[in-house]
Amino acid sequence: MSKIILTASSMACALRCPRRYWYDNILGLKEANPSEALRIGTAVHNGGEARAKGLDFGAQYAAALTGGTLDEWMAAKVFGILGAYCKRYGETDDCDYAAMNPEVEFTNPIDGSRTFEQRGKVDGLAVLKDGRKVVWERKTTSDDLAETSDYWSRLKFNIQLLAYADWVYRSSGELGVCVYDVIRKPQLQPKANIPDLDENGLPIVLDANGQRCIKRDGTPKKTADSAKGERMAGHAETPDEYGARILEAMSAEPERYFARREVAVTFDMLAEFRRERLGVCRMLLHFAAEARKSERPEYAYPRACNPDNCRSCPFAGVCLNRLPVDAKNPPEGFRIALHEELAEPHGAAMA
Repeated sequence: MSKIILTASSMACALRCPRRYWYDNILGLKEANPSEALRIGTAVHNGGEARAKGLDFGAQYAAALTGGTLDEWMAAKVFGILGAYCKRYGETDDCDYAAMNPEVEFTNPIDGSRTFEQRGKVDGLAVLKDGRKVVWERKTTSDDLAETSDYWSRLKFNIQLLAYADWVYRSSGELGVCVYDVIRKPQLQPKANIPDLDENGLPIVLDANGQRCIKRDGTPKKTADSAKGERMAGHAETPDEYGARILEAMSAEPERYFARREVAVTFDMLAEFRRERLGVCRMLLHFAAEARKSERPEYAYPRACNPDNCRSCPFAGVCLNRLPVDAKNPPEGFRIALHEELAEPHGAAMA
């Protein structure tokens, strides 16, 4: 019998909310139109993958647009993010590592389990200029990237990092190091109105008839008097202007938006992760056994209802309203598709 594949994301999902795990990893329910944050994150990741292959900014941006899931505003934001990243680190990364092997897949046994195996994909295996071999992982986040931010403390116990460390240790006998290459997502939104400027860079003030206001000395007015029906000439920001503004803002504060830090794993951390992972495997087997006896299989996977979980869960509407889900006829707004890392449906292996 084929083994059930446990990825870092599916393990994290099971720990966050078993019911969400059932929808996502067993049924394979996915949003037909993923959120903007997810689409932008995927696009930036694709651009980073192209960069790791030594391609220039134009090719990175083209790779980010692959799949056609971005509208013009999202594409503009990605343009600004990737452009600022290149300004921060150079158009290619030969300044930071000597070699990069991008998108490396791995499979790892799970001690104590005859049913599960760990599978995943690292963004890259890099050789640094000092000769050290490291896992290179790209992340996007909304968190503060300052040295004092708890983001870095939490990252040490990220399931993905620990799964990588387990694989590296089994492969090489060394604990290894992960370099986290993190981008803080800009919160800038398109502007409804941008002042128009003349050829000298001066604002344009219009009167009630739409004519430019000129002072008695023959120079143009710079401020509008609304009592006289005057207004500042302007226009809604275009996608090109929006992308350029994001590029400029992120480039002006690189320490705020970009960080690269090494995170190491200790033997104690790895041992703790292995115990936790085996516990998740046993928990999932218990739920699967209960599902075979349940009126509806998802009833065997308990909800973990709390504001943080439910607000960010794409299945909240289906779950909280107890709507039945048929894999052959998914609810409106959803489709059935398993994660790329999953070779077969989990349900098939558990049955």
